[in-house]
Amino acid sequence: MGIKYKNKIVQSSIQVINTNNRYTQALLFTANKVRLLLVNVYMPCNTPENDECLTECIANVTSLWNSVDCDSIVLAGDFNLDPKIKKFNELRVNCSEEELRILDLDLPPNSTHTYVSNQTGHSSWLDHIIVSNDVLCKHIFVSDEILSSDHLMLVVNIHFNHNYHNSINQSDVCCDPKVRWNKLSHTNCELYKKSTIVDFSILDKNAFACRDPKCNNVTHLNTLNDVYNFCVSKLKNAERSVCRKTGMKRKLHIEGWNSSVKELHKKYRNYYLLWVASGKVRNSNLYILMSRSRSDFKKALRKAVRM
Repeated sequence: MGIKYKNKIVQSSIQVINTNNRYTQALLFTANKVRLLLVNVYMPCNTPENDECLTECIANVTSLWNSVDCDSIVLAGDFNLDPKIKKFNELRVNCSEEELRILDLDLPPNSTHTYVSNQTGHSSWLDHIIVSNDVLCKHIFVSDEILSSDHLMLVVNIHFNHNYHNSINQSDVCCDPKVRWNKLSHTNCELYKKSTIVDFSILDKNAFACRDPKCNNVTHLNTLNDVYNFCVSKLKNAERSVCRKTGMKRKLHIEGWNSSVKELHKKYRNYYLLWVASGKVRNSNLYILMSRSRSDFKKALRKAVRM
């Protein structure tokens, strides 16, 4: 993980955190009294002999911020888990439990890859960025810079502000709800069409009439750039309006999920919420009960998956 931040962030400090886990390294970045935990992740390869180790790693990594006094968390690095494989569902479930979101899942699924084998040329999506729900992120992308590594850089801009907990505009957060287009009714389709109507008459027609493939006219370039940004914004707002009207949510299929696992998850969730409400105090009875119930739930889920 590489970190770059602006000099105008004052009263900042960086502290190395011992995670007691050889697969993670962590820094606690404090600025304006807000504590952000930055975790670099390098998990073992996804092989049959590493299955138990990976499950343990996923649980430890996603629950790491419960053991550190921080406000928010960013986990980034090589998770060795492609979204197309079954094991990735364990990461999804754990992130959901710990109120974390996987940012890079908003990238185009068919074209995204972060790793290319130097030997076979095979590509896969192994690197991920995971954040707590209160972290405001924009412009996540895979960099096309040429590197000596066989991994590509996954880049994200984090807006770090001492007021961001109370001032986040949810429409700016990059994990917008997804529309299931094949499930839309005719009424909702018409709503989407009306929301995407654009009045191009107010724009500079000269930019669209220009036929020079190498045009360097600043006015033309600025107009086309404004049109692109305007159209993207229009489409996003239309998608959000459809989601709000229909109340759509993505259904997550969890392998091994059954009534017994559900009850154990409910028990763990109740203890977790009580522990959070009490101030996330470690070495307390609530913390012990929460940890035990989480362990019981995860064991039951792993056993159900193998059946």
